Amino acid sequence: MKRITYVLGALLLLSLSLNTIYEAKTHKLEKKILKMVNRNENTPSESVLAIFNSNPLPTYDGVYDAGVDSTISIVFLGNSITYHFVWEENGDQRPRGMAATTLEQDYVHQLIDLIATSYHVNVKYSITNIANLERGYASYDFNMDSCFQMLGTTEPDILILQMGENVSWGDVEENADKFKKLYSKIYEYYPSSHKYVTLPFWLRPDENYLITEVATNYGVVVVDLSHLGADPEKNFASSQKHYDHAGIGMHPGDEGMLNIANCFFSAVRATIN
Repeated sequence: MKRITYVLGALLLLSLSLNTIYEAKTHKLEKKILKMVNRNENTPSESVLAIFNSNPLPTYDGVYDAGVDSTISIVFLGNSITYHFVWEENGDQRPRGMAATTLEQDYVHQLIDLIATSYHVNVKYSITNIANLERGYASYDFNMDSCFQMLGTTEPDILILQMGENVSWGDVEENADKFKKLYSKIYEYYPSSHKYVTLPFWLRPDENYLITEVATNYGVVVVDLSHLGADPEKNFASSQKHYDHAGIGMHPGDEGMLNIANCFFSAVRATIN
């Protein structure tokens, strides 16, 4: 009788354990499904984003000559919003932030112009696309030299970091430590720079908490762009023209680019005399 009671007790414990494991896995799956269902309708799907940033783009180094004696340097690290090939026929075929109608209309060049004219300085700058880090951070060896040593600007006065839009949904939760490590390593690579980092243009709540946490630890200024991505009528390129590829139209247009530049410039003005 005791043996039967023992066996029944063991089976009951095993059943409870299996049920707990099942419920935990089910809850985790439900959370992932809910995240996909509740995604902001103004956010492009991963399949749409996957075709962007797929071809290597040479780093661009330039100088904004304001005709003055003082010069500062800026490094821009970003994805297609910062620097990308032009996808559709356009009079201006120069690589730039998607989907500005001209090079001068993307947020990078508008921000450079704002800084140069307001601070009365020349601006030496480097722009590079680091979308591969967004997509591969979970398996990356974090060798920053291999990513940034080709930049013409090596010790910038200002670092602009714009990324997060290409990170897979649900991936951050499973690889939070590696996600935070990516940001940490970038900040450590530029220890003396005034650093500014974006919260993604398309709303990513899970990422926002982690990005803010690391930024706080390193004294980095957070520039929130998510309110811009939540207002497609003002900030999406699709509001100014029709694009055959919906993903292009969901990128910031000229007004969206100006608003991004203004967000950054407001942060710069508040932190740099």
